[in-house]
Amino acid sequence: MRRLMPMWYSVVAIVVCFILLAGGGIAYTKYVQQQTIERTEQIQRDADARWCPILIIADRPNPARPPQTPDEQEARRQLHMLRVSLGCGS
Repeated sequence: MRRLMPMWYSVVAIVVCFILLAGGGIAYTKYVQQQTIERTEQIQRDADARWCPILIIADRPNPARPPQTPDEQEARRQLHMLRVSLGCGS
């Protein structure tokens, strides 16, 4: 006569399978989320880099017409800080 597995073996096997499936789902979701974050950051860096040629030209000092008012000086300073924060070269 063939002996059957006790009922608790089946219950443990089912619970372990559910735990493994849940863990795998959570791990995969975290992986996909990280990939999405990295891809979004790269898209943002590319979009920021498109402004670099304009910012480099605009940030060059113009000896023929230096900033004269405090507003012009502040605008010039802000433009320079934007160029630096985006990592645009000179």
